[in-house]
Amino acid sequence: MEINKEELFLVYKEISAWPQNWNQRHWAIDYDKLREAGFHVAERYCGTAYCFAGHTVMRNGWTPQWDANGQARYATNPEIHVAESISYTARKILGLCEGDAAELFSPDNTIEMIREKIIELTGEDPAA
Repeated sequence: MEINKEELFLVYKEISAWPQNWNQRHWAIDYDKLREAGFHVAERYCGTAYCFAGHTVMRNGWTPQWDANGQARYATNPEIHVAESISYTARKILGLCEGDAAELFSPDNTIEMIREKIIELTGEDPAA
């Protein structure tokens, strides 16, 4: 499987430019839906946020399947009407093996850790 360096770099640049739309601890989260479901959400959070995998999938036309609590673990491809887990779909799009995807998608990753993993995978700095 060939690593999709271009997509890795584009997603990294997207989350670097708009960190308010990035939350590595959730595949996809809708803060407004969480509020509607009765959860307390800090005022600074609004709209939706995605982890690295979530950003990858959304950038490629997939639609999150939101649950009642405003979170999504699966996404649907509107062209072929298939639902897949966000992690599996992102792994396919990025051309990553299971181990590399697990490291890149870890909920504990900071933006710097993601950058370092991309450098390790591609030999190039996505921030350059």
